[in-house]
Amino acid sequence: MIEIEGENISHYYTEKAINLEERQKVINFKINDKEFNLKTNSGVFSKDGLDFGSRLLLEELLKLNVKSVLEVGCGYGAIALPYAYFNPETKILAVDINERAIDLAKLNARTMKLKNIEIKKSNLYQNIACNFEMIFSNPPIRAGKKVTYEIYEKALGHLELNGFLIIVIQKKQGAPSAAEKLKSIFGNVEVVNQKKGYVVLKSIKMV
Repeated sequence: MIEIEGENISHYYTEKAINLEERQKVINFKINDKEFNLKTNSGVFSKDGLDFGSRLLLEELLKLNVKSVLEVGCGYGAIALPYAYFNPETKILAVDINERAIDLAKLNARTMKLKNIEIKKSNLYQNIACNFEMIFSNPPIRAGKKVTYEIYEKALGHLELNGFLIIVIQKKQGAPSAAEKLKSIFGNVEVVNQKKGYVVLKSIKMV
């Protein structure tokens, strides 16, 4: 949270929306010829539409067959909810620290009548006790390296053996350094896809 002219202004990676006017809207996008209509609001990431990085990550996730999934930083559900729709047998947990985003994600999940996803508030991994086959994130780069690196580092303790972390990040926002960090943590990193300045990185828990 930052302070401008004496007022607290919230960002999408902060807990509460302070001094932010409600500006709810419904965004529309298509994935695999399926149209999704999700409610957004001010104070959440990518409130005006599905951003290219999230779309690129989602397209890669939909190629994977896993049974247990965690998303760290789910926002209003732009990635987790379409993923849940296309993978009804997969158990999904989606978390975020932003209370407004969590409320929206829960509302959108109810509207979509999804039964295979749980959405809850958590500061990164704080309220997560189990392990997963896959963890994914479009990390909050603006929150700084301390936060994003914690997502990478603590993923290791929440992955099953041979489970993996997969993220999307722009080259200009630190993809090379993120790849180096992932390799230092996991001992491996793979560039899964890259397009329009975005890079999808994957690291596997080997031991």
